[in-house]
Amino acid sequence: MSQNDIVKLRAVELTDYGHLALFLSEFEHGKRNTTFWLEKFCHWWDGNPSFCRDTPRGWLINDNIQIVGFLGCVPHTLMVDGLQCKCYSATTWRVLKKYRRHSNRLAFRLVSHSSNTLLFATTLSPHTRKFMVARHGEKIPWQSNYRLISIICRDTLRRTNIAKKFGMFEHPNPAYSVFPSRIEPNTVPSSCTRFSCVFLKFADERFDVLWRNTNHQFGLTTVRTFSFINWLGAYDLDSRNILTLTQQDVVYGYAIFSIKKVGDYRCLFVRDFWTDFRDLEAVFCLASELRSHGKFQKCDFVQLPHIGDEFVGLLSFLGYRAILDQSTNEYVKIGTHCPWVRFLSNAYISDFASDI
Repeated sequence: MSQNDIVKLRAVELTDYGHLALFLSEFEHGKRNTTFWLEKFCHWWDGNPSFCRDTPRGWLINDNIQIVGFLGCVPHTLMVDGLQCKCYSATTWRVLKKYRRHSNRLAFRLVSHSSNTLLFATTLSPHTRKFMVARHGEKIPWQSNYRLISIICRDTLRRTNIAKKFGMFEHPNPAYSVFPSRIEPNTVPSSCTRFSCVFLKFADERFDVLWRNTNHQFGLTTVRTFSFINWLGAYDLDSRNILTLTQQDVVYGYAIFSIKKVGDYRCLFVRDFWTDFRDLEAVFCLASELRSHGKFQKCDFVQLPHIGDEFVGLLSFLGYRAILDQSTNEYVKIGTHCPWVRFLSNAYISDFASDI
């Protein structure tokens, strides 16, 4: 009997959680205990609003009854041309050294399952990156071309230092200069008198009203119902905050953020930034309040996601600067039968890498 007859590939079941958590906690003398992994499983799957009964949790390699390999699959929901569609993220590719020749069986199963959609891989090991490139994976274009950075503490941090520190370079296009001509100074809001800003730990039904009124803005974007907002970053709930823009108890925008260490620096890191982007005052108020809060929290800089080229000019008046990111480790594989390619040039995806 060959080893292939003994070593089997199968889907993860709910009843596997205990043994899988033990396998991951012991893998190569791992630093995470079984409680950590059980909480991860709950976040990835059972507590994920995009998860349903027919969604695969991932796949296992079994030698008889022993788990010797695992690759996780985390679902997300996108709005594509007005329709809700599912995509996936790969996570936690672990195979014991003795069984490494079976590793690609896991990856091919996930790629096959994702043939009609997008497959994200956002925390890549060298082996995973090699596999994604070989399977025609691409660096995520709408998140990784550049980052919007606003320096707060100029005494200890300079733009050139942060660029050098993180392998970033200022955008060469003159349209991304500090005061670009594409947005005239007299069109920039001078104050935020219309809105109030409040900090919340959880979203509520008011956020669904905002989503229904604004979900048409991009050809492809993350679904932002209140259940999704509450899931994003919930694994680190103590540090997650939702800056909410309101007027007479109506929600007009929000930014999900946490404060984290990036090298030697303290960063206010924005996971998602959403409003009616035609309302420049709302965009300006959110970005301005994030910068003010970062200063209050003694952060060195604020980092926003790539919202769209046209907002680089507006936000430059608040000190935000577009910086090319050459060190990205985020890839997407477009399924061979995926029908959404034409929408990728008008896409805006939440940063969910920390949830994977």
